[in-house]
Amino acid sequence: MKCDRTFYRCEVCGNLVGLVNNGGGELVCCGQPMVMLKANTQDAAVEKHVPVLAKDGDIITVTIGSVDHPMT
Repeated sequence: MKCDRTFYRCEVCGNLVGLVNNGGGELVCCGQPMVMLKANTQDAAVEKHVPVLAKDGDIITVTIGSVDHPMT
């Protein structure tokens, strides 16, 4: 069984809802419809784990990520 989760966010207060079973209807928070989130649509989604190679003469340096990881 494939499990596709859909997440919604309230643009007023920031509440997040993970939809487990779509029973129909509209999700509303703070009097407004909640917005469905789409994966990898924010700057935070920029890939941070891609190897980056730098060559200096006979020395090759490999760093992981062209952007600093937010947890460092």
